[in-house]
Amino acid sequence: MKHVFYTDLDGTLFIYTPYVHAPETSINEAIAWMNEGHFFSIATGRNVSDVKLYMGNIKSNLPFVLSNGTVIYDVKQDKVLYKDTLDKEYVKEALEYAKDKPHIIPCFSTPYENIMFENNGVTKTREVTFQHRVVSLKNLDQYEFTKMVFFVSKEHHKDVLEDLKKFKTFDKMNIQPSGVNFIDVINKGTNKASGIRKALELSNITNYKIYAIGDYLNDVEMLKEADVSFAPRNAHHDVLAIADYIVEANTEHGVYEALVKSREKIKATK
Repeated sequence: MKHVFYTDLDGTLFIYTPYVHAPETSINEAIAWMNEGHFFSIATGRNVSDVKLYMGNIKSNLPFVLSNGTVIYDVKQDKVLYKDTLDKEYVKEALEYAKDKPHIIPCFSTPYENIMFENNGVTKTREVTFQHRVVSLKNLDQYEFTKMVFFVSKEHHKDVLEDLKKFKTFDKMNIQPSGVNFIDVINKGTNKASGIRKALELSNITNYKIYAIGDYLNDVEMLKEADVSFAPRNAHHDVLAIADYIVEANTEHGVYEALVKSREKIKATK
């Protein structure tokens, strides 16, 4: 039996002070986990460029599951092994929906970068803190997008979720709130759980037990499918309700605690 541990990043592994990083306590425990012959990696909503900013601080021996399961990325080869791309129909409908709504900023992720379109209100992008590139809409067909993100204010979050249900493409969408200001849209049937399965398939790993930890609604499928699931105390209440174990908050090294508990469970069964 192979033991596989996947962790979310934002709100789970990452600590944000004095800068964004994965704490050494958790990383050292992950290394100890791997040294015992187990597998460790990340499953996040971020794409390759977003993760590369912090890659030197993250150790793994399995492909990364990125963009909520739509991208599988091999760190050692610096290569995207798999991508699940969106139909351009989604993108066009999203741009049309958002163009006259100043409280909504649509962004589109390729495996490697975040794209925003200039004729959709370039002044809006000043509010966005994540890395992105602004391009002309006439170049739309040049890109293969794996995820759409609607950046919205907290007070408009529920309204946008309801509006998305009216999209012509709604039946093809998996809509995943990934934070109080973010609503992610990917292909239906794709999520972090399916991404982990794909990463293990591409790594020729079978007969495995999955341990997973996450804090927000885009982690739900991953936690439900895991054999052993964890949530940090700072997690969304819906996530806390489904986790097998609640550990300390991300700021108190919850991933470290989850890894320790996982190692203890394995030793107890030997």
